[in-house]
Amino acid sequence: MSTPSDRLRASVERLVGSLFPYRYHLVWRYVVQSATPGPPFSIVATPVSPMVPPQTIPLSLDSSGCLCVPSVGSTITVGFREGNGTLPYVVDLGPYSAEALPTAVYLGGAPGPLIARLGDAVTVPALTVTVPSGGGTVPVVVGGTGTTIAATITGSSKVVQSR
Repeated sequence: MSTPSDRLRASVERLVGSLFPYRYHLVWRYVVQSATPGPPFSIVATPVSPMVPPQTIPLSLDSSGCLCVPSVGSTITVGFREGNGTLPYVVDLGPYSAEALPTAVYLGGAPGPLIARLGDAVTVPALTVTVPSGGGTVPVVVGGTGTTIAATITGSSKVVQSR
């Protein structure tokens, strides 16, 4: 049962919404409440502002060709295709923080291969190192940082790009 304050709030929101018909042409901050494992992947998010409703947002590939699943509790930016409130999409995963890191990143979309993130455990049963033409050595540091190697990784469901 709604209270008088609930009815007043709903009336004010309708009034403000009618005065601001282009609200879906903007981007809004939302907080992720849950993520549905897929495929298809989607999230349920509630807006920071009362100007837009809560949304179930389907996840799609970003401009890098990856699909990122945001973590529950993170603040994301949501836009609406063609200004249509029924066509939400994730613009970005918000400001960087350890809590805002995605829970999974898929290369080429799901169910494509997962991308290993810094700190993820990765099992590589076989490592083939290609020595540069003309011979020479390739430094390989196990557990170290800052050294890159030219390598082909096979037999793993996760592929790591050296930096």
